[in-house]
Amino acid sequence: MRGSMGRRRGAKGALYLAVLVPHRDSRKILREWSAELFASGLWGAWSFPQVSPLAWLSSPLAGAELKDLARRLRELTLAGGRDGTLRLGADAVLPLPGLPVSLYGPRLDIALGPGDLPGEKIREIFPAPLVGCAALGPDDPREILPPRRRGGDFRAAAVANMAYRPIGAGSYAWRIGEPRWLPRARKPGGTGERP
Repeated sequence: MRGSMGRRRGAKGALYLAVLVPHRDSRKILREWSAELFASGLWGAWSFPQVSPLAWLSSPLAGAELKDLARRLRELTLAGGRDGTLRLGADAVLPLPGLPVSLYGPRLDIALGPGDLPGEKIREIFPAPLVGCAALGPDDPREILPPRRRGGDFRAAAVANMAYRPIGAGSYAWRIGEPRWLPRARKPGGTGERP
């Protein structure tokens, strides 16, 4: 799941994000909704991949930092007797820092705090993350957007670095780095289960 950003590191104007990448079955459902959004007249429906930004970064996270983030996210999905599933809630809008664009998509049912991500590279944590299914410009109408079909909850997911940058005329390019899978969701008293 990669967009083209060229081979240069630190591309000018790039926004670095830590993202959660849902399992491909869930991404398929979300891509179908992106297609419906595009058909309804929302041209930015293909301007962001179906991933969830967790934090704005000053630079990409290292492998050990991604591994720690994956472990912490799995802990959040198991807290309070949960079964490890990330559920998709109501549709919402998330402004992206420094860009004239907001993401539109379903909220995830987790809340992130300052202790949930490694600290030095974090510029901003998005405490109520959503899965981006469209990029909205300031003039994009929201009243015409078709509702999302049910489904898309997932247990299997990965975390990764993502670089996102404008390439002109309302278009954006991205590159997603090497993913780190969340650990298995272990059942109480069990040996674990690969989600």
